Amino acid sequence: MVIKIRLARFGRRNLPFYNIVVAHARTARNSKPLEVIGTYDPVPKADPYDNTTGRLHKDIRLDSQRA
Repeated sequence: MVIKIRLARFGRRNLPFYNIVVAHARTARNSKPLEVIGTYDPVPKADPYDNTTGRLHKDIRLDSQRA
């Protein structure tokens, strides 16, 4: 069987949140994955650690031990 790394969409309308998953190639986008290896938040947010510039960033977290 062929497996792919893909994004499974969660969240709500106009506020998406994605899990980075490993799943079979022929399954649906949000079906049960083989493994969840990280998260991706595409909505830009202000950086809480950078108070001087107020820059926005998108958050990507990957569990490198699983990938």
